[in-house]
Order: sequence, then structure tokens, then C-alpha cells
Amino acid sequence: MTEAPEPKEIIWENISLSRPLRARLTVIGWGLSALVLIILTVVFAVVSTSKSKIVEGLMSRFRHNHDTGADSQAFFIVMTLIFFVVLFNKLVISNLFHKFTDMERHRNTHKFQFSFCLKYCLGLFFTTALMTLIV
Repeated sequence: MTEAPEPKEIIWENISLSRPLRARLTVIGWGLSALVLIILTVVFAVVSTSKSKIVEGLMSRFRHNHDTGADSQAFFIVMTLIFFVVLFNKLVISNLFHKFTDMERHRNTHKFQFSFCLKYCLGLFFTTALMTLIV
């Protein structure tokens, strides 16, 4: 048994939904979240491979031609990639996971917030771990 939520915490339009429907919506929400993380893994793998080839080419040019700009170009490429990953985390991941959680149609704000926080924290942890592959 759990304590009943306060009336202001109840999402009244979701009260009438059956438990099996909410369970299906929760599975769909988590499935979409997992799909986003799988797609991100593929994107990060491609970006990491591409970044490595570009940086290796620049460093090879640096070693052979003593091109002092190659080192700064490699640094700029890595920092640009990190900037876009952070921007993606802040703008895209947050909004996607919020929409997925909203789709689950929770009955109260506590359950909604818990589900969103869990998805968002997992997404941030996952993308941060993948970002270390780029660096």
C-alpha cells in the first residue's frame, strides 16, 4: 500500500485509463527511449570513427610537413563535436524523453517526474559515456 497523492498532484485526464493500457504505453515509452539510445550509439560510433580518421590525417600532415595549424585544427574538430553533443543533450534528449514520458499517461505528477528523471539521467549518462569515445 502506498499513500494517496494530493489532489493537486493527480493528472485527472489520465485517471480513466485502464491499467493494461497504461502498461502498454509505458512499454512503448521505454521502448522508444531505448531506440533513441541505440540510434545514438550508432551515430556516436560513426562520428568517433570519422573523427579518428580526420585527426589522424591532420596529425600525419603535421608530422610530415611540420604544419603547425594541423594540431589546432584537430583540437577544434574535437571541441566542435563535444559542443554539439552537449547541445544535443540539452535540447533534444530532454525534449524527446519528456514527450515519451508524457505519452505514458501517468496518473500523478510524482510518477511522471520519476519516469522522466530516470529516462533523462540514463540518457545523459549514456551520451556522456559515448562522448568519452570521441575524446
